[in-house]
Amino acid sequence: MKKLLFLLGIVWLSFGCTGPQGPQGPQGPAGEGVLSATIEFTIYEQDWQVQRDGGGNFIGYWYEIPVPELDNYIYKNGLYNTYLIDGNIQNPLPLIVYNETDGALWEKKISCDYAVGSVAVYYQENDFANESYRPATMTFRIQLIWN
Repeated sequence: MKKLLFLLGIVWLSFGCTGPQGPQGPQGPAGEGVLSATIEFTIYEQDWQVQRDGGGNFIGYWYEIPVPELDNYIYKNGLYNTYLIDGNIQNPLPLIVYNETDGALWEKKISCDYAVGSVAVYYQENDFANESYRPATMTFRIQLIWN
């Protein structure tokens, strides 16, 4: 008899809890996890600034991208990466490209460094002799990650 009552109780519980879904409850607190921000910035050809060493010698070009999202907390505790966007391709910095012109081999390097509130991007060619050639317009993607 106990087995029969037990089985009837199981059947009753299985079918007794069905019905329409109730209303949605209130939004819960934000969970912990990883946060991120992506910033795209274009440096136009005319905006690149000449970079010189301590002796006044030309060594390349640079531009400082304002990134207010890169605050002190993210700078000390987060991760950050910068990419050169070339069509559908993202190239992580630093980027070194080897070229040949009239049988002469040369390289260009695009690199960056970070500070609270900005990312400085540098363009250099290994001959350091072509001050009259300004880098082309380039678009960069800056990825910030923190929690």
